[in-house]
Amino acid sequence: MTSSDFITIDQAEAKDVPEMAAVLHQADLLTYDLLSPRSRYWVVRDEQQRIIATAGLEFGSKAALLRSVAVLPDARSRGLAHVLADHAFQEAASNGYHDIYLFSVHAGGYWQRLGFEEVPVEEMVEVLPDVPQVNRFAQIHKLENEVAWRKHLA
Repeated sequence: MTSSDFITIDQAEAKDVPEMAAVLHQADLLTYDLLSPRSRYWVVRDEQQRIIATAGLEFGSKAALLRSVAVLPDARSRGLAHVLADHAFQEAASNGYHDIYLFSVHAGGYWQRLGFEEVPVEEMVEVLPDVPQVNRFAQIHKLENEVAWRKHLA
């Protein structure tokens, strides 16, 4: 558990998956492969212990993939996505990763403000062939319509 200015970030557990999936559905994000092997997810809960935000990392052999960053509509504008992303960046760096990638078609401007730059999807597939989200997107033919982003971790 990590606290940041009264925001508590908990590592997600199997019992959290249905509620995490509900948050992701509201953000129009896919819910495949949550808590898959070689991944770690975090949640933020409100005062009633309801999950209001989520984020995850999938650990590849060369880089990490940030995914499932979502905040419920009534909890937005509190900086939760940024806090979760920063937490994921620190986690990736502490595990020896120098680069973190993500897919985002609609929120590229947000990710650019956090230091991401657009890269070819082929680069991401080459660097992260062994992570669930890349494999799933290939299976469901979603890669062709995706936009890939990379952030170098200092």
